[in-house]
Amino acid sequence: MREYIKLSLPAIMNILISKRWSKPQIAKAIGVSPLQVHYYSNGKTKNPNPSVCMNIFNGLTIEGKAPLVDTYESYEELENHLKAFK
Repeated sequence: MREYIKLSLPAIMNILISKRWSKPQIAKAIGVSPLQVHYYSNGKTKNPNPSVCMNIFNGLTIEGKAPLVDTYESYEELENHLKAFK
């Protein structure tokens, strides 16, 4: 069974920035603009649509654990939430 840690998107952005990812690299990974990455890392925006964030979470680990955004306890819960918007 995989272990998960829950981090907010700004926390994940700050970890990636501290690991020397550039804002353009992070933006490309999650499909947003570098300016949006700046806003996310400073907490100056509402959480984006979870579907925007999914690309970076495929295989990403932080300290050996896979991150989940906000209140999602499992990948299935996030998938069910996304299905509601389709």
